[in-house]
Order: sequence, then C-alpha cells, then structure tokens
Amino acid sequence: MNSQDTRFTRIPVGELETNTYLLHAPDSRECLVVDPGAEATLIRSHLERLELIPVMILLTHCHIDHTGGVTDLMADFPVPLAAHEDALSLLRDPFNREMAAAFGLKLPPAADRSIADGEDLTVAGMTWRVMHTPGHSPGSICLLAENLLVSGDTLFGGSVGRTDLPGGDFALLQESLERLKSLSPGTIILPGHGETSTMERELRYNPFM
Repeated sequence: MNSQDTRFTRIPVGELETNTYLLHAPDSRECLVVDPGAEATLIRSHLERLELIPVMILLTHCHIDHTGGVTDLMADFPVPLAAHEDALSLLRDPFNREMAAAFGLKLPPAADRSIADGEDLTVAGMTWRVMHTPGHSPGSICLLAENLLVSGDTLFGGSVGRTDLPGGDFALLQESLERLKSLSPGTIILPGHGETSTMERELRYNPFM
C-alpha cells in the first residue's frame, strides 16, 4: 500500500497540542490510533463521525503527552496497546508519574505488544515498517508506509524533538535523523506536534537536517 491509499486524520489534543492520528485503508472501517495523548472524548467523537473502529493503539514513544488519553480510550475500545521494546519500562516511570500529575493525565496501562526496528506491522489494512529512532527518548519510533512517515517527536516541521528530558540523547537523535534523510524527498511527514510537512521541505529548511 502506498501513502496515497492511506487515510489519516490529525487530532491535536491536550495542553501541548500533541497530534493523535487515526490511520486506515480507504476501504476499511478499522483503524490504527497513534499517540492518544489526551482528550479521549474528542478522539472518540472523531471515530464516531468517521465511523471508524480502532483495532490497535500505538505509541511513537511513551512521554505522558503522547499517552495520557490511552486509559480512557481503552475503556471504550479494549484493543492492544503497542510500543517499542525500549519504551515499555518508561510507561509508568517516575518522570511520567510527575508529568501525569502536573497535566492532570492518567498513566497508561502496560503495553500488550512490543515492536522492534525493522518489523513490518500490518494493522487496519495497512503495513507499516517500524523504524527505531532514539534520541528524543530511548524507545522513539517512526512508522513508514511507502511515502508516508509518522515521525512522532523525532522530526517536526522545521525542528526536532528535545533531548533534555530523561533518556534524551542528541547524538543518538542525529543518527536517527541521518537515517531519515535517506527517505524519498516526497515523503509526507506526520509529526507528533505541529503541521504536516514533507521530507523535501525538511531537507531544505530544517536546520537539524
């Protein structure tokens, strides 16, 4: 499946306007929910309007602004929760506990499924290649389906994820960005915060690329 066949809905949620994504094939009512960071009621309303049924929740990484809506969403949709194997221990670590309390968010449950670099994840009629891109956090990943990249907090339009949080490592982030540079310039980027971009635009204007 190429990116032109993939439908995506971007839903900014929470105080930090984290992007939650609903991803699905055009002929499927099943969808993948990525990074439900907050406002489960808002996410649920989009699902109902689009007549979509979640079959998995996936986390690009496990900071609380990307996980704070998981518990409430799973109360209505008890589907598997997936994250990279290096992120699993961070789901309920002290830093996330402190941030959850600060933002009034709930800690997520333990993940049901760990995913690894290079894995092909088939869900909701789509196949995504898992790319482990540490730097912002140890378990950060991107998802690639042909020319569509869900980049989490690894790469934003004009910027990158911060590395001064626990587990952050700027040298590792630079290595991850080098890996992303090999993608087609036409790759559409769906970042964890901010507007959609393209690899061509980021290679030309992003000072970190």
